[in-house]
Amino acid sequence: MKFYKIKRIAVCMIFAVLLFSLSFDTFTVSGKTYSDSWVLGYKNMEPAESETNVVPTLYKNDAVFGNHRRFPLVVKGDYHYVPVEMFMGLSGIKLTYGYSASYFYLATRGNTKYISFDVENNAATTHEKDTYALKTEMFYNTRYLPAEAVAAVLGLKLEIYNEPDESIYALRLSDSNAKVSFPELIRMYSPIKKEETTQNPSTDTDIGKRNIYLTFDTVNFSGISDTLAVLERDFPGKSAVFFVSAKDILTYPDQIRQILAYGQSIGILLQETDPEAEYILAKENLRLVTKQSTRLVRFARGSTNCALDDEQYENFVKKYGLCVWDYNINITDSRKVQETVYNFSKNTKMVTAIIRFSHGTNSDTALTNLYSFIKGKNQIRVYTMDETVKPVSYR
Repeated sequence: MKFYKIKRIAVCMIFAVLLFSLSFDTFTVSGKTYSDSWVLGYKNMEPAESETNVVPTLYKNDAVFGNHRRFPLVVKGDYHYVPVEMFMGLSGIKLTYGYSASYFYLATRGNTKYISFDVENNAATTHEKDTYALKTEMFYNTRYLPAEAVAAVLGLKLEIYNEPDESIYALRLSDSNAKVSFPELIRMYSPIKKEETTQNPSTDTDIGKRNIYLTFDTVNFSGISDTLAVLERDFPGKSAVFFVSAKDILTYPDQIRQILAYGQSIGILLQETDPEAEYILAKENLRLVTKQSTRLVRFARGSTNCALDDEQYENFVKKYGLCVWDYNINITDSRKVQETVYNFSKNTKMVTAIIRFSHGTNSDTALTNLYSFIKGKNQIRVYTMDETVKPVSYR
């Protein structure tokens, strides 16, 4: 009995040491140093100081692990350690503790596969009755497990994404419910911000009479992947703004993140019942979904037809520093965009065309047709619309 008490005290002391000592600021993989500092930035990661300074993250199936900021990926030697919670839910896996915190196991639905941990002796037993050495660790005051070994026992898929040049080091655990490929998932949640060239229509001498801005009033989100693929292929860079409502930001969070992942911009589409309340709610929803904000705004019926009088409109815009973009070409979801652009510039003599698409099943075809029309024509160019560009508003 005395030996048993001494043994328990020793175990508690070991756990206390682990609890306070093993918290990493950096770690090394294949000679490269990675940082685990987190910031709320565009890339959802710390800007790389060099090509080898990368921030890691964790994914479960088709989403970011909910506690990845508190409990990030830890790489120690040749092992990738993840918090025990990372496994829970995948393939119906549940966590069960034995008679003490030193004994616990993870099991799939129906206990068809399981792994039992003996923390005190650094050992594990599986559903195949195999017992072998397996060391767990305490990082960030929580229990971490070696991901490769546990995933193999439970039949989970483990993937590593290691791209120092992109400032990304990531690990994903997934089961048969995962629908999105890992590279696509990385792109959705940790988009790479591409180098952009500054364009100035007022000083470019090779523009001619048609300067084009592409915008989408996005109510229909079906086929958004096809539209984004065409934009990336034919109009590289930040070439379009997708104006979305406050409600749709929460209804279609993955599509909103996908738009940003492709390097395009998000704007707020106001239905004008109460523009200020709508804008505040949309900003909150956008921050919740993407950790980003926007000052790009469009009134659904145009700035001159919104519910605000001139003084209210001016105060609203100034109060929030809004960039209000009206449109002067309404394509809706027509494929004949090239004809409309040609007739617009011919008949109105205007040099700037702000095209409004109502996003739909024909949007990708319309963009392809537009590209075919303007390809090789130096007098027609598509320009970036973002918060640095002076907006076109008819107020």
